[in-house]
Amino acid sequence: MQASLASYAFPDGAPMVARGGVATGEALVSFEADEPRIAGTVLSTAMALQGTAPPGGVALGPETH
Repeated sequence: MQASLASYAFPDGAPMVARGGVATGEALVSFEADEPRIAGTVLSTAMALQGTAPPGGVALGPETH
């Protein structure tokens, strides 16, 4: 993914990079019009972890092995 993003840039010229957050826990998954809907505190945790990951990196929660 990082290699694919390397060929793109924001309008100001800044390179696009991805970062991720991985959390382990229970989530509720449902489908509406064949689109998955995911809810649960684990999703919020993963989103918060993503914000702490360095550009191009992945942050893991304490329950994730």
